[in-house]
Parts: sequence; C-alpha cells; structure tokens
Amino acid sequence: MLAKILTPSVRKVLGQKGNLLDIAIRQNVIDNVKKLSLSSTILSEAVEQKKLMIVGGVYKLASGKVELVKGVSAATKIDHFMSTTTK
Repeated sequence: MLAKILTPSVRKVLGQKGNLLDIAIRQNVIDNVKKLSLSSTILSEAVEQKKLMIVGGVYKLASGKVELVKGVSAATKIDHFMSTTTK
C-alpha cells in the first residue's frame, strides 16, 4: 500500500543525479503539499486569501528536527523562509 502511494513521486525523480532516496522524499513532500492545498475548497481558498500557509518538511529521526523543504509551499512570498530548520 505505501509503495503504491510513493511510486508517483519516485518515478518523477528516477534518473536524477544525487541521493535518490533524499530526492524522492523531497518530491513526495512537494506532491503532498500540492495535493493537500487542492484537496478542499476551504483549504485552497484560505491559502489564496493568505489566511493559511501549507509548507512541506522532512522529519529527521537522528536529530529530531524538521527540515522545511525550500521552495515548497501552498502560498507565495514565503519560500525564502523554507531553508530554515526548526526543532
């Protein structure tokens, strides 16, 4: 089941240079931010009206930190904040 859900993100990045696992994880975050922002009228309108911001991140087990994925948000003008790391 999980493999079926992740397959579209993995297929998008096959052939890219670098760590395929890291690239696929990032792509999955991108895909899910987009999917979530379009999943309901309430969410998409709130994002459009800048009342809600949906951002993507990756939880790092080793450090316990969430690394926000740069450039991934369902709102504009916030992408420059996405390179920060929060605990």
